[in-house]
Amino acid sequence: MRLEGRQLSDIGCLPDKKSDTRDYLTGTFIGIGMMVSTTFIIKSLTGFRWEFNPAFKPFSLVTLLVATFGSVYAQELAFRGYPFQLLLKKYGVWPAQSIIAVLFGCMHLMERPLVFSEALLLIFTTGIGSLFYGMAYIKTGRLALPVALHLGWNYCQHLLPRHPVQNGPGIWIIDPYSFDQAEFGFLTWTIPYTIIIILFYAAVSFIYGKRKTLTTSAVKARHPSPDNP
Repeated sequence: MRLEGRQLSDIGCLPDKKSDTRDYLTGTFIGIGMMVSTTFIIKSLTGFRWEFNPAFKPFSLVTLLVATFGSVYAQELAFRGYPFQLLLKKYGVWPAQSIIAVLFGCMHLMERPLVFSEALLLIFTTGIGSLFYGMAYIKTGRLALPVALHLGWNYCQHLLPRHPVQNGPGIWIIDPYSFDQAEFGFLTWTIPYTIIIILFYAAVSFIYGKRKTLTTSAVKARHPSPDNP
């Protein structure tokens, strides 16, 4: 970006438009709705139980929100910021989406040791999420909406875990014994997640349909190369 003489505001990562505030609020609630819907479907299928977290402290909700926002903002800046926009300009929407989805999924493999099947599952689910966040950027040309969607999902995930490894400082944690007894498989995890992503993908596309989709030609017009300003 420095070589091209561009600023951070040029990639839509700074909230300098009135629509950004609306997108942050709307996206956060949509992300929460997605997470709650997915979690309760999986819970109804498996029958695992939540129990009150004895280590929960109300103030941790604030610190968790701040930490989650910092995390998702950094991820969106890395994956839907300049690299994604450069790929859009050079190769078009779906090649860019596919490349970033794989990289986004691989990034999550560093969170904890996984067997091969678990790694594939994680890449698949996070990859679908990456396509969703990428669509949010393409629809708006700004990072506010993908950051907010990501924030709502991740923040709610800490409060309503779907797996014991997600137990944290939230109000509820999963009883490991009830999870061990639950009928939990690949399809149980992926089908509800995929259905919710598709439904909300369509909903967000409809809500933001009046905004001009950021096609390849639009990206090139917005971000001209130094050789062809």
